[in-house]
Formats: sequence, C-alpha cells, structure tokens
Amino acid sequence: MANATYEIWADWFQYHEEGKELVNVSVTKSLAAAGDYAAGDVLSEHATSGTAWTFSGVVKQNGCSGEITKAQAICETTGLTPRLTLYLFMATPTSQVNDNVANTALLHADLANYIGKIDFPAMEDLGGDSEAIVTPSTYGNLPLTFTCASGANDLFGVLITRDVITSESAGDDMVINLTIEQSYLGEDLTGDVKSISFSRGKSNELGFAEVGQCSITLNNSSGNYSPSTSGGAYYNYLKPKRIIGIRSYDSDYNYQLFYGFVEEIIPHPHLSQQDAIITATDGIDFLSRHDIATALYKNAKTGTIHDYILTDANWLRLARLDDGQDIIPYWYGHDVKARFAQEEIDTSEQGFSYIDGCGYFNFEDRYHRSTAEHQTSGATFNNTMSDITYSLNSRNIFNIIKVTVTPWELQVSTTLWTLEETPSIPAGEARTWWADASVSGESVFVDAWTTLVATTDYVANSQSDGGGSNMTSDIAVTLSKFAKTMKITLTNNSSVPAYITLLQARGTYYDDKTKVTLKAEDSTSQDDYQKRTFEIDGKYMTDADKANDYVTYAVGKYKKPRAELSMMLLNQNSTILANILDLEISDRITAINDKLGLNDDYFIDYMEHDISMSGKSHIVNYRLADTINEDFWCLDYSALASTTTSGQTKLGY
Repeated sequence: MANATYEIWADWFQYHEEGKELVNVSVTKSLAAAGDYAAGDVLSEHATSGTAWTFSGVVKQNGCSGEITKAQAICETTGLTPRLTLYLFMATPTSQVNDNVANTALLHADLANYIGKIDFPAMEDLGGDSEAIVTPSTYGNLPLTFTCASGANDLFGVLITRDVITSESAGDDMVINLTIEQSYLGEDLTGDVKSISFSRGKSNELGFAEVGQCSITLNNSSGNYSPSTSGGAYYNYLKPKRIIGIRSYDSDYNYQLFYGFVEEIIPHPHLSQQDAIITATDGIDFLSRHDIATALYKNAKTGTIHDYILTDANWLRLARLDDGQDIIPYWYGHDVKARFAQEEIDTSEQGFSYIDGCGYFNFEDRYHRSTAEHQTSGATFNNTMSDITYSLNSRNIFNIIKVTVTPWELQVSTTLWTLEETPSIPAGEARTWWADASVSGESVFVDAWTTLVATTDYVANSQSDGGGSNMTSDIAVTLSKFAKTMKITLTNNSSVPAYITLLQARGTYYDDKTKVTLKAEDSTSQDDYQKRTFEIDGKYMTDADKANDYVTYAVGKYKKPRAELSMMLLNQNSTILANILDLEISDRITAINDKLGLNDDYFIDYMEHDISMSGKSHIVNYRLADTINEDFWCLDYSALASTTTSGQTKLGY
C-alpha cells in the first residue's frame, strides 16, 4: 500500500476571522562598498564573508504561508538610481553572497528552495535617501506568495544591482522592507487524528451540489477536545464555525482535500478510550444560511450574477467563475438564501456550482465540460478499482421539456408603498422603515425607486392629525434602494417631536402578466420509456426563440437512459494514491472493467473519502457521470467528432 502524509488543522483562535495580518519585516545591511559596483554585482555587508539577507518572522508559525504585497529598497546615499533585484529562498542559498562580487543566483542547486524575485524600479530621491518601491500595481512581480520551510519562519535573499553604481559610500545602510500578509492555517491536530471522512459534489445528475461534509475522530485522552475541560489546550476556543482543513503531501505535491467550518464537537469520555468527533461542513452550508437583498441588475451573464451573490454573502475565499452562456435580462435577490439564488441561476444556465477541496467556489457553465480542458482523461483505472457498481436506469429520462417564458414589461411610475400609521419621532432621533414594493397587493420588483420628495412623499407635523407646525424641513432622509424594497430612515433634526403624517415610496416597476410556456418532445423516447416531463421555471427566460433552443437542447440531452457508475479505489500503489489525492469534482477519468465490458470516460460528480490507520488506508468512492451526456458541439469550444463515441457530435446552444 502506498502512503501519503496528511495534515489536519483547525483555526481555534480565529486568526482567519480577524483577516490576514499585515506585518512589516525589515533588514538593514551596512554595505562594504569597497569599490564601484558593476551591473550584476551582489550587495552585502562584507566582501569576503557576506551573508544572505535574512527576513525573520515572516509567518505566524513554522512552515506557514504568506504573500509579499509591498517591497521597499532604501539606501542612505543620496542620488543613486540603480535598479535592484532581490532573489528570495526558503533556505540559505548556495549562490554568491559576498559584496561587490558578480552574482551567481539563480543556481540550479537552489531551485528546490527558490520562491521568486522582486524587481525594483530605478531608485530616486528628492534630496534625501534613495528609494525604490514595488507594489502589485507596479511592475516587479508582486504579489509574491511563499511557504516557509517546515521548521522555519524565515526567508533568505540575495540583493543584486542591475546597473553600475559609482556614487556609493562604504558603510552606508541599505534597507529592504517587506510588507507581508501572513496566512495562518491553524493548530495542527494531526498527531491526535484516528480517522477522517469527507465528501462533496452532487449525488444526482440533475441535482445540485450538496453541503460538503467532514468527520474527524481524534484521540482525546488529553481532554484538549472537550469544550468543558478547563485544563484543555483549546479551552474557551472550541466552538462551532471555526475554520478546519485537511491537506496531504506526497513526494511531489501538496493536495488540498477539505476546507470548511466546524459544525459539532462531540467528546466521548469512555473508560477504555477517550475520543472526540469533530464534524464540519463546507462553504455550501455557509451560503445556504445567508439571506440576500440586492439591487436590480440588468443584462448580466450568469457568472457575473454568481459574483453578485458571493459579494452580498461576503464570501472571503477565492471564486472560479465561468462567464456563463446566458445573459439574464433582469436579476435580483430578495429574502432568499444565497445558495437558493445560485441554484436558480444554475438551473437557468444548466450549469453546476460547487466547493472544491481548497474551499474555493466554482461555477461551471453548460459548456464547461465540453471545453478542451475536459476532453482528455486525467487518470485511467484499468481493472484496478476495488469495487464498481453499474446501473442503467430510467431515473433521469425526460422526453417532454417545458419552460416558462416571462417577458417582463416596464410600467410607469406609481406609488409602491405607503406608511399606514402616524408615528412620532422624538427630537434628535431617527426611525427606519423598509418599504416593500407592491401593486394591488402583489409583490413587484422595481426598476428605479424615486428619491423621496418633501411634501410629495413625506410630510411631518407637530400634531398627529396634521395640524400645528409643518416640520417637513426638519426631517433628514437617508435611502438604501434594493430591487424589491427600499430602506427609509428619517431623522428629526428639530428640538421637539415630529409626527410623520405622510410617507410613501414611488417608482417604476415590472410585471409578468404575459407568461407563456414552450415545450419540446421526443416521441421515440416516449414510446420506449413512456412520457416523462421535466419543467423548468423560466423566471429568467424572456426570449421565446432562446427558450425554444433551450428545450430542444434539454430534450436531446435527457431523452435516453444513461449509465450511472460508482467506483471504489484503494491506495494500493503510488499512482492510484496520487490520483485519489489529486482528482476533483468535474475531472474526467477513464474506467476500464473487463467483466462489465466497460472502457469509457466519465466525469466525477461526487466523491467520498475515508482515511484511517494513520493514513495507511485511503479509500475513495466516486459517483461518475457518463461523458456522452456532455456530447455537444459548441462553437469556439469543441472539436467536431466523427462518431458518437469519439467526441461532440450534437449541437449545443
């Protein structure tokens, strides 16, 4: 059996919640400068016993990662204009580090520890020290990410001048400042781990990605994982929603397997052994709990809408978003969960979104699996699976596809909300209302809210019946406009209470009174498998021609039965183990099984991993989707195949 190294960490102390910490690390050397520098010379403190530039404490813990976001080079000598380059390494380089000697970096012997280089622009000054600055908005190779050596929190540099320097002074200080965003994974739990299981993806071809799940069993003889044990190392910090992750290493690569949030901590104080189980969920759960309220967006691609949703949800991880093939004429999110809004977009696009092992959000449009990237198998399993299940069924056969077309019509400005009470606002205080748009008792979405006009949309008086003094000019209005509601805050700037005797909200809106339904059928499929209907909500479909293309595409995709394949793999050799660690949702693989007569390509839709015996046993189960279901030819994306089994032969839309 082949083995890999696994690492399990938890951010009990919430460094992630605080955000990446910015630190400035500075190193100063008094340059030997025994003579003029030639282009390509090293800058250091001694001509014969120079040392590397050592940047200490660049990360929170040994072996952690960071990102250099700014670099400054400052020389005590005025009037210098050289361009400098700083080579950076995880360990002391073997290249030349003596001052005023020709540089030899980058040496092949240092490649394993090489991080990258920072190119400084020409130095300049206004009468003081000479200075050069590199940021991500300038050239110079920033930001530059790095990971320190496993037992270190330092970086090591070699500084070179790319130009001749003739006005130097021996002993003058050269200062290099690095601004670093420190990334901290968390506390290492690996030594206590007994077993791990995690899963993600979709278990049904027409379904959505399910919430990724993780369960970790730990040795808790120390009591460190008992939230109520005051002597535990993490006492008062063992709480739900802390970030937790799993990654693995082999001799060649670092694999990110799971990233999510602690859901439950369950200590088991048995007499014979003390264990604790930590369960976690991935970002799908996070998105499933967030209520969104957005403005109205027009003519946005589906990938852009996913970006709007993630922004509203304050998504902090990376997102890999396809542009999308559909342009949505009108979109908004209101009083729905972020994940529900994403699933609506996925349905409309016939796309797929999920969270990967890095915790990144991925959106794949309907062309994604037809692109060149997914036309070549990434791994072949030739009768090496430990178990395989093959099912040809009618579960996802649909030979009648219906879609609703909703041609929204813009209506003239009207009153969309009226305050039915007469509230009082004390002097110097404010009150807030949410104006939900409706017409004749039916909720509508708004094209443009009208900014409130004094005496037309709001009136204030000193008496509740509208009598007394008119105090409208004493009222300050603050508005936040959304697609289906407007937040109205009124502040009473007078010295006496004010009664709001009129408050209304106006705007233009859309109605959907003229919905129509389009349908595509396949009679041959109906004869073979009976009539089977799949209905699609056309909330975002406004064009009848496009809807017709859509149903024609869908009936071609779902009219025939397709094989569903499940396959189990063990870490029986290093090749299979590397594949187990590396394969991700939507990757294409080849499955060959002589007993089933199989020799086909499949896409991974779902995966479930079980790791035990200190990593000696790693079992994975894949649910696989037949690639023939993605056998559509798309302009600018696909190569047209000559047969139905060698590539795309049907026209996609």
